[in-house]
Parts: sequence; structure tokens; C-alpha cells
Amino acid sequence: MMEQLQSGKMNEEGVKKVMEEVGKALNTVQSAWDLAAAARQARFAAADALSALQEREDRGDPLTPDFVNRKLLAQDQLAAQEQSEILAITAYQTAIAELERA
Repeated sequence: MMEQLQSGKMNEEGVKKVMEEVGKALNTVQSAWDLAAAARQARFAAADALSALQEREDRGDPLTPDFVNRKLLAQDQLAAQEQSEILAITAYQTAIAELERA
């Protein structure tokens, strides 16, 4: 009888530990998802900014040094936002893998 009670307590502790691990993993997945969504929105904004500059160029706006500099900066910003999005998506996928292990 005593062994059964101890076994039941050990099982209860094990279940509690697993529930805590799953809860933490779910929080990590949600946080990673939120970061990936924010990174995606930032990438969209950077792409829109570059597109606006490209439209101005296509309309025949003069290619002044300032304009070319702004376009190069916009391209750089888009590349940085794309990289950030990739890192965020990777973190999200890692979080899902950790959840599956929990």
C-alpha cells in the first residue's frame, strides 16, 4: 500500500513537471510567433519604402546623390529586415521542436 502511495506521488510530480515544461514551451512558441510576425511586418514596411523609391525613379525623378543614397539605404534596410525575419522564423521553428520534445 505504501509503495502504491509513493508511486502515485511520483507520478503526480512527474505529470506536474511535464505540464510546467509544456507550459513554458508554449509560451516560447507564442513569443517566437509574435516576433516572427513583427519581423514580417518590418520587412513589408522596408519593401514598401524601397518600392516607393523605385516608383519615383521609374517616373523619371533625377538620380541625385541624395536619392541614390536613400535608395541604397532602403535596399540595405530591406536586406536587414529579411535577415531578421529569417532568424525569427528559425527561432519559431526551434520553439516548436522544443514543444514537441516537452
